[in-house]
Amino acid sequence: MHILDYYMDFTDKIISTGDKRYVVEEQLNEVINPQLAQCHVLTLAYDMETSNPVMIKIRYDLNPEPFDIHDPSSHKEITDEDFLDEVKGILYLSLLGHGPRYIKYVTASAGAEFPYPEGRVCVLVTDRVPGENVDEIQGELSDAQVESIGVQLGYILEELGRMNILLYDQDPNCLRYDVQNDKLYFIDLSYMCFGHPKDTNTKKTDELWTMFNIWQDGLVKNTESCGFNGIQEWAVNRDRKAGMMKLEEQGVLCLRVVG
Repeated sequence: MHILDYYMDFTDKIISTGDKRYVVEEQLNEVINPQLAQCHVLTLAYDMETSNPVMIKIRYDLNPEPFDIHDPSSHKEITDEDFLDEVKGILYLSLLGHGPRYIKYVTASAGAEFPYPEGRVCVLVTDRVPGENVDEIQGELSDAQVESIGVQLGYILEELGRMNILLYDQDPNCLRYDVQNDKLYFIDLSYMCFGHPKDTNTKKTDELWTMFNIWQDGLVKNTESCGFNGIQEWAVNRDRKAGMMKLEEQGVLCLRVVG
C-alpha cells in the first residue's frame, strides 16, 4: 500500500459549501486514518466574499479495499457517524473556550479530482483561532509558557474524555497557542476517537506520561513509549511539573471496521 500516493495539496484550491466559497491559503497537516479509509486534512482558508479567515477540515475517502474494508454500507455508517462526532467535538471545544467556533459542514461526492472518485468528501468550516502552531514555535517557548500549555492541555483532554472523545496519538500540530493571551486551542480532532468504552475492545498499555514532543525528557516519568499504540484514556495529575498528564493503564479502541 503506497499511502503517500493518497495525499492531495489543497493550497490555492477553492472549497465550495453551497452558499460560500473559500480559498485555501495553507495546508497544515494530513493524516491517514486506516480504520476509516480516509485522509484528513486541516487547512487555513479565507471567505472569498468577506475575506474573513477560517479553518477548513477536509475528509476524503480512499479506496477501501486496500484497507480490508469490504462492506460499503456498514463502512458508510461508520464514517458518517465519525464525522458527525467530530462536528460535535468541535462544538464542545468551542464551548470550553479552547477550540474554534463552528460555522458549517457539508458532505459531497468526491469526483474525478480525488484519489477515489466514487467516494465522498466531508468539509467542516470553523473560524480561525489566534496563535501559532505549537510544533513550529515550541523551541521559542519559555518554561512558564510550556507549563501553561501543559495545564491547559490537561484540562482539555480531561473534558474531552468526559464526552468519550479519547486521544490515540500525540501530535503538537493539533495544538495552536496564542502567546499574547496565553491561550491554548485544540484545533484538530484527527488524532481522537469517538465512542463509548462499553461498546469497544480494550487493550492494556504500560503507564507513561504524555509529552506531545514539547516537554524535555527530564520532565517526564517514563519516556520509553512516547509514541504509543491503542487508545489512551486520560487522567490529569495537576501537581506534576509542567502539567504532565498521567495515562491510566486502560486503553480503548473506539473505531472498529465491520467486514
